[in-house]
Amino acid sequence: MSAHPHRAEPFEEVSEAHYAQTYLSGDFVHNLMADSVHLLTGRCPRCGFTFTTEATLTVVRSAVTTAPLATASTPPRTELSITVFCPCPGEHSGRPDDIPDGCGAYWAVLMEERLP
Repeated sequence: MSAHPHRAEPFEEVSEAHYAQTYLSGDFVHNLMADSVHLLTGRCPRCGFTFTTEATLTVVRSAVTTAPLATASTPPRTELSITVFCPCPGEHSGRPDDIPDGCGAYWAVLMEERLP
């Protein structure tokens, strides 16, 4: 993944409809590690900072389920929507003192894991 300098956007807690798609396009890399740990590497769609974040999919099983049963052609799966926050350590004017990093951008990514 090529390095891109961050843009010193003023801090603003904001999410726009295109942020997730922009994050998932371009230089986005997804690595599945052991024990359902996913490493997501991409660039903040607002300030351009490139970073890696970790997502863990945990399956909760119970005796009662409302989900449809899987068939031989559709293996069971679990979905989890995770919110990704920009962790840029660069300068973003107006960032509150109690927020140590980021430009304020956030977006949701839908993770899906097929179960054995």
